[in-house]
Amino acid sequence: EYLLILSSDHGIDANTAAGYLLHGETKGGNEGYLLFYNPQLPAYRHRGLIDVVDIAPTIAKYLKNINIPYNSVGQARNYYGDSSIAIKQKVNTLKQNLVQLKHCAYSQGISTSISEETIESALLFTANQESVKSLENLIGQIKVKLYNL
Repeated sequence: EYLLILSSDHGIDANTAAGYLLHGETKGGNEGYLLFYNPQLPAYRHRGLIDVVDIAPTIAKYLKNINIPYNSVGQARNYYGDSSIAIKQKVNTLKQNLVQLKHCAYSQGISTSISEETIESALLFTANQESVKSLENLIGQIKVKLYNL
């Protein structure tokens, strides 16, 4: 088994006197890309930007027996497909990410304003698209606190 990962830092925009703009100063040409390939992964194209902090948890959850790094402040953005098994895998990944981020916030003394009851309830979610959205929302709330977005 293998996972091929191709990425870039960022592009450049040649429309200035110096010949380029600094990282992140423009849209359309100054963004990096990230590509994952494994014959077992379904084809999927995400249009839009992801935060650089989301790369480590995403890669970790594509690798066998690898946990999300303890101090990661990102959201796992894995895509496994649309089947019921794939949705179950996505929900499990997001539950792991939620617990990891909650522990990360706690260890740094950061209050997330999300109660333990809410977290416990989320860990009981069944595998469906509504659960995916709810878990992504909770993860996003914690990520904002950790990353100061």
